[in-house]
Amino acid sequence: MSKPVVDMYKSFGKVREVDGAQDTVQVWNATRQAMLPQVSFMIGPIGSGKSTLARLLCERTNAK
Repeated sequence: MSKPVVDMYKSFGKVREVDGAQDTVQVWNATRQAMLPQVSFMIGPIGSGKSTLARLLCERTNAK
């Protein structure tokens, strides 16, 4: 029953996979890395479409 939920969040780019069969330190490091925030910057001259591109990117990835 959870597969459809995982698939939905995958479509937003919100699912990260971590191999839990590794050593605990490796799992911790991989989890920490997967949870780091994703930050994007839009730069360019006035009227180049930064706001439009940023809005579409946020809609597509469910970001703010």
